[in-house]
Amino acid sequence: MPRVDCAVQVKGGQQVKDLSKAIKQLTDPKQKAKLQREMNQGIRKAAEPLLTDLRRTIRTMPVKGDRRAYGHLRVKKRNRIASATVLQIRRGEKESGIRVIVDRRRLGRTERALPFLLERGQWRHPVHGNREEWVTQKSPIGPWFAPAVRRHEDAMTRAVTQVLNQVAAKLKGVARG
Repeated sequence: MPRVDCAVQVKGGQQVKDLSKAIKQLTDPKQKAKLQREMNQGIRKAAEPLLTDLRRTIRTMPVKGDRRAYGHLRVKKRNRIASATVLQIRRGEKESGIRVIVDRRRLGRTERALPFLLERGQWRHPVHGNREEWVTQKSPIGPWFAPAVRRHEDAMTRAVTQVLNQVAAKLKGVARG
């Protein structure tokens, strides 16, 4: 089965790559570490509203069905999906950029497809494990990942660009001095 993640790639990957490469060329290890830390912290701060919104959306998703029997399991699954929603900052030669993903490796084996299925809006499953009787279940909120990303995309892109520009200006100052 192909790996399917709910993910968003923030614009500016080439800028992250170029800036990271320039920081790596610094000779002073303290300056290098300081600028890398500043860049990572700034990017994480810029992405925090999106991460918070994604996690809140999945945690507060309405639950249908018998809450007395299965409600606690549903809350646990939603909390695990929220916890698996993470930010990745990549500064490598081949792949560079900022991604917000639901890391399927942090979910149980039976839950790995759930974020994608919730985003798609429906899925099929057997009724109480009876493989003779299947039902199509619809997500009570529909897509949850893409709308949150669209709400935050412009502000996050501006904030990340501002952080990268600030780090680039400091890098120029360090290189001159």
